[in-house]
Amino acid sequence: MKKFRYAYPKSAYVVYALIVAVTIVSIVFASLRLAEVGGFISVIPATDIASIVIFALFFVALAILVFGTSYSFKGDFLVLDRFFVKKKISRDSILKYVSDGAAGIGALYYADPANPENVLYVVVSLHKKDRQAFPDALRAFKPDVVITTNGEK
Repeated sequence: MKKFRYAYPKSAYVVYALIVAVTIVSIVFASLRLAEVGGFISVIPATDIASIVIFALFFVALAILVFGTSYSFKGDFLVLDRFFVKKKISRDSILKYVSDGAAGIGALYYADPANPENVLYVVVSLHKKDRQAFPDALRAFKPDVVITTNGEK
């Protein structure tokens, strides 16, 4: 089925853009020192190489975090992919989905697999285009789920 990407707030994208800019500047600066271009001289080349590798890995990890976080329905599970962590919620344990239509943020309530008397929840943050598609997909995934929407859509 379709993957629904996690929607970060706009302020988070601004912070991510600043982090990416600092990362790129750091990689360029370390590369210039390593190549000894102009007045830049590398005193300890190993630190410049290490900083380039670390900043590049950080850049890749940030990209995976921003663009790889998603929700999807696979088999009998709702799968939440967040960075390198996958959380699977069984179809039978899903109880209710409550969303704020205007904000695009919702809560999916489900029974704790270890103790079914406990109810847990996971926050679902969606882009505007997916705010109606996710509840529809959830209804197709589990027809008897309770879906409540508060506010405007």
